[in-house]
Amino acid sequence: SAIPVVVVSTLGMSTLTGVTNLFGGSLGYCALLAADGVDCWGIGLSGAIGNGLFNSSAIPSSVLLPSGPGNLSGVASITSGSFGYCALLTSGGLVCWGSGLRGELGNGQFANSATPAVVFSTS
Repeated sequence: SAIPVVVVSTLGMSTLTGVTNLFGGSLGYCALLAADGVDCWGIGLSGAIGNGLFNSSAIPSSVLLPSGPGNLSGVASITSGSFGYCALLTSGGLVCWGSGLRGELGNGQFANSATPAVVFSTS
């Protein structure tokens, strides 16, 4: 678009609100929400949207929990990499999702992840 457009909510019917910070990766964006959750949109071929799918999305989608049903919460901050994101949790934990083919998710695997993966410590 040659002019700014409104980002819609996850349902696509209203404006995305409650955003406290915005992060851009190479192929999309993630919004840190006041409710401590994360919504992402853009190209999701590596799983960078974090919604369990390897599809792109033109509207924000809630990032899921690392395991089990529900949305990621308790997020203190986010950082973006080339094709993925990592979130620092208020508990002190760290999760990452998206491209992991070179081990960048920190979960001991060389694979992409469409949901947040818990980063492991070697100590």
